[in-house]
Amino acid sequence: MTAEATGGFWSGAGGAIGGGLISGGLGLLASIGNNKTLASAKEAELKGQTFGIQQGAETTKWGLYGNLANQIAANRWNFEIGPDQQLNRDIYARGYDLNVFSPKEEGRQRENLRWETGFKNDPAFRNFSQQQAISNLKTNPDIIREKAAKTGMFGPIAQAPLGSFMVT
Repeated sequence: MTAEATGGFWSGAGGAIGGGLISGGLGLLASIGNNKTLASAKEAELKGQTFGIQQGAETTKWGLYGNLANQIAANRWNFEIGPDQQLNRDIYARGYDLNVFSPKEEGRQRENLRWETGFKNDPAFRNFSQQQAISNLKTNPDIIREKAAKTGMFGPIAQAPLGSFMVT
């Protein structure tokens, strides 16, 4: 039987070769397609990574802008707005102090001075302070010598009567 009688080229060894060629060709096409699919997948993966990197860079950039804005606002508060507000508070407090507390304080001081002057001018207080000064001079004779040395031009002078030393 000849090759033509049994189916020609596709029968026998030729058929195996033909099948192999077809199979190899289809495999080559499939391999090329598979390679294109893998390349396409790799390209999509790289595009995704690139997009992620770009988004990360953009997020970082805007985060840095936010940090810079926060720092500017903090500096403005610390060096402009805050001190101005504190100055206004101090001015208000000083005005309140001068207009409300100061007259009361001055009145209280005047009243205390009036009471103190009246107390020191009281005859009982004067008598008490004189007696205290006399007893202090009696217990400390060095005070008399010191005063005498200071008052005498050429040395100690005669002791003055103790009642003449009045302490106010």
